[in-house]
Amino acid sequence: MYTAIRKNIRLLILLLLTNLPGFCQTARIDSIKNILGNSPQNEQQRLATLFAMCNQYNSLHPDSLLGYVLAAKKLSAKGTDYTNTALAGFYEALYNSKKGNTETAMEMVEKWLADKKLRSFPLITNKFKVSRIALLVRQNKLKEALESALRNLHDAEQYNYVEDQIKAQIQIGWIYMELNQNADALKWFYTALAINSTRRGKPEPAVLNSNIAAIFNSLKKTDSAILYITRALGQAREEQDLSFLCNASYIYSDICIDNGDPKKAEALLKEGVEIRKKIGDPFYIVSDLAQLGKFYANTNQYGKGIETIKEGIALATVNHITAKLVFLYSMLAENYKAAHDLLNYSKTLYKLNELKDSLYSHNSAEAMSELQTKYEVQKKENTIIQQRFTLVQRTYWIYGAAILILFGGILWYLNHRNNQRKQQQKLALALLEEKRLSEMAILAAEERERKRIAADLHDTLGAYAAAIAANADYLRTAPTNEKRQTALDELKSNSQSIVSQLNDTIWVLTKEVLALTAISDRLKVFIQRLQNSYPDVVVDVTENITHDHLLAPMHALHLFKILQEAISNALKHSGAGKISVSIEAGDEWKVIIADNGRGLPESQRQVTGGNGLINMSNRSREAGWHIGFQHNGANGTRVVISSAKTP
Repeated sequence: MYTAIRKNIRLLILLLLTNLPGFCQTARIDSIKNILGNSPQNEQQRLATLFAMCNQYNSLHPDSLLGYVLAAKKLSAKGTDYTNTALAGFYEALYNSKKGNTETAMEMVEKWLADKKLRSFPLITNKFKVSRIALLVRQNKLKEALESALRNLHDAEQYNYVEDQIKAQIQIGWIYMELNQNADALKWFYTALAINSTRRGKPEPAVLNSNIAAIFNSLKKTDSAILYITRALGQAREEQDLSFLCNASYIYSDICIDNGDPKKAEALLKEGVEIRKKIGDPFYIVSDLAQLGKFYANTNQYGKGIETIKEGIALATVNHITAKLVFLYSMLAENYKAAHDLLNYSKTLYKLNELKDSLYSHNSAEAMSELQTKYEVQKKENTIIQQRFTLVQRTYWIYGAAILILFGGILWYLNHRNNQRKQQQKLALALLEEKRLSEMAILAAEERERKRIAADLHDTLGAYAAAIAANADYLRTAPTNEKRQTALDELKSNSQSIVSQLNDTIWVLTKEVLALTAISDRLKVFIQRLQNSYPDVVVDVTENITHDHLLAPMHALHLFKILQEAISNALKHSGAGKISVSIEAGDEWKVIIADNGRGLPESQRQVTGGNGLINMSNRSREAGWHIGFQHNGANGTRVVISSAKTP
């Protein structure tokens, strides 16, 4: 990924540098020139076109810029629009700055800013303020520059001018970069990025990404530098700004050096210097020469480095660009040191220390910190004032809203009382109707339960009662004592069955709920009672209950009766030698009764056979369970009862 980014940046720079006519014009400048030369325009339209050309100052040589500035100034003087005159004055000061006449440029800017009429036009006023800060930086008056930038930021925040906030933050970051305070610079640049993305809604200025890339490059954070320089190059191409393009190409050249491509780095630097010379801004030309000298020091070309930096020092001295002298002499010392010219190295260091003493005496860190602290305090005070104003406004709104709410509340209360009386009447009638329906439902439920219990008792006890009557009749007519004893045994067995069935029914119906384990225990007692009559049949009960389910009384009775019926059928009719009962319970429960007897006929497996199977199916369906009658291997029957509605 990193290699691909490098290739894309290299291609982009080559396209930019090779496709610019004469290395000093852009398609935008050519288009404006064409309009000026060929399109018929009235004076107002021509003045607007001249201002558009002046606004390309970053890509124009100062001498070319002067021609457009003088033409715009002449046309502005013919009219009565103050803003046109002021804008022409701004570009005239900008021309002097690019020409290196910083004192003249500063005098012009201060004169315009002193004009009270200019304050009525904040957009143009801010142009002069931004220009003043740039001039202070060029004059190495960084403390004054920071003070002005913080003041601009404060005004922009107070009036919520987003564009001016971003410009001020970029300038503050630039000042900290000139002081080699990269951490503070990066903080301001990131703040500008955040405001741009959340409030401006446009691509950030190319200079912002270029400056961030320069900081990351100096910190040896190559990946981050690549990311931001890629954005800067793309934006410089979009904005058609040759100065920003040069800056970005120099940063990219540093990255090339760090990644072992000095040849490409030198080509970028030389091409950038040539473009900058044709643009003609000495402040940036000096910076470019210092950068080229740094490259020569890093590539052991000390002779070239010394000559290049001396050229930069001479240009900076002539144009009074003291802000760049520290960097120039630092690079000169590096070249002398690398060349082992200790005498000149010593002299250069002495000169460098003098410059640093002068720089830091005027732009001390304490003073800079004091300015920023002052800005923060003022910002907090303004925030408090704004909060107080907002609070007063809110108080009035609250009082007005309270009166409206009170009036509305009275109307609502009167209406509510009327509706409440109607609702109470409706509610009373509804409660009476609900009570009547509830009582009817309870009676119906009690009647259903009564009939169900009666049916169960009739089904289970009726047969035993009839058997007892038959036993009693048989006793009177039994021909022998042996027959009589058999009848007595049957009579006793049937009587015990009745008692057992009643006990089971009462055991279920006297409980509010019954656990599956309790039903299992009761089933074991039932099996033990029956097994004495079937000594040749082995009945096993296994439990695998991880979650004990609770059943309502009637459901518990249904399950118990189903299991009784299934086990009784297996004992009486299957001819099995072994019956196994498996009770499993997790999220759902399941009971399996399996025997190894002769099995059920197909018709009975479809539950069309005896009443016992039909009753088992009816009980399961009423409880919402699933019951199935299956083959158990080659022979035998398997009855499965599951709480799930599907098997």
